Amino acid sequence: MLVSSAADEFGHLEGHFDALSQAFSRRGIELVRCEANQPDSALLARLGRDPELLFFLAFNGWGANLAWQGTDGTQRSFFAHVGKPLLDHFADPPFADEMQHARQFDTPEHVMLYTDHTYLAWDNLGGALRHSSYFLPQFVPDDGESGRHTPFAQRGIDVLLPVSLYDPDHYYRLMLSAAPDRREGQALFDELVGTFLHDLRSDAMNWISALWLRKDRPFDASNPAQQRVISAAWHYIKNRRRQLLLESLADVPLTIVTRDIPYPVRLHPDSKVLAPRSFSALGDLARDARLCLCPTPHVRGFHERVLLALSRGAVALSAPNQVCEEQFLDGEEMLYYQDLGDDLHRKVQTCAEDDQWAEAIATRGAAALQQHFTADVTVDRMLRIFHNYVARRPQAPD
Repeated sequence: MLVSSAADEFGHLEGHFDALSQAFSRRGIELVRCEANQPDSALLARLGRDPELLFFLAFNGWGANLAWQGTDGTQRSFFAHVGKPLLDHFADPPFADEMQHARQFDTPEHVMLYTDHTYLAWDNLGGALRHSSYFLPQFVPDDGESGRHTPFAQRGIDVLLPVSLYDPDHYYRLMLSAAPDRREGQALFDELVGTFLHDLRSDAMNWISALWLRKDRPFDASNPAQQRVISAAWHYIKNRRRQLLLESLADVPLTIVTRDIPYPVRLHPDSKVLAPRSFSALGDLARDARLCLCPTPHVRGFHERVLLALSRGAVALSAPNQVCEEQFLDGEEMLYYQDLGDDLHRKVQTCAEDDQWAEAIATRGAAALQQHFTADVTVDRMLRIFHNYVARRPQAPD
């Protein structure tokens, strides 16, 4: 597995690597670790020649740019050179104008695994690409405490909000500063935000359909100007919704995990703002929380906060999310808010007033999680994708 320890600021990768390694081991497969930023050339060469090697695995694209240089000085993808697929697991990819990864390293050996249907759809907008793309749900590593959750009566956090908060206007200014046609970019941005800010069930594919396709505007996913508008609108909407969420819950004591609150906001006097911490330490906070707010930035995926809350026995209250809605019943295994006003506030208050009801939801949610979102389930999905990749590859003649 190609990793980047230097880029793993909060230890997110460590727990995932250990969980995947154990899951592969239970299937008789060894997961070998290799640093992507300072690759061990000898190790990579040995692995590439090893007939027992099944595939390379990357996390968030680290190492996907590894190249092999021939004696004539020409370069090609290392994975194409050794004839082994790279399964590129995107747990937290960037978006739109930043998301050129698939097109930059577009070879038949590159297999993209997205945790979000929106990213998958955007990737497929690129046209006749040679790589393969699949949806692969996220999972949360087991911390060894499954089934031994802290009773709600002993939990010290009423509402946990583990999100990064940024000034939404920053992305508006950024888009304008880079737009070749400020008036057109501003008009599209304003129309996107005005139409979809409060539509929690929309994503970038809906935006493209509403603002370009239905209005006979030409759309090209590789057009930098259009990428900038969509990316800026996505960042703005995500962060503006989080700002509205805080405003809606001004009378609720929150425990917020963020670097900063970059705008004036009224908070309950008992609210706390905690500094970001490691993924493991964030899990400890969730274990001490009754309710975990999960304003998922996409309606079609990116559901890790929900899984973390459920795995630690907290109630997960999420924005609408397709991946979660396919597996977790509203009011039975988790909760969904349908707006950033009355419905959000009502569900937070209901959880606060009825510990027994909330704890029953959390217990059922934790049990449902174990059926669908574990490292073992993820590894089995990866292996199916790999075996189907092998089956469709041209066979060398005898």
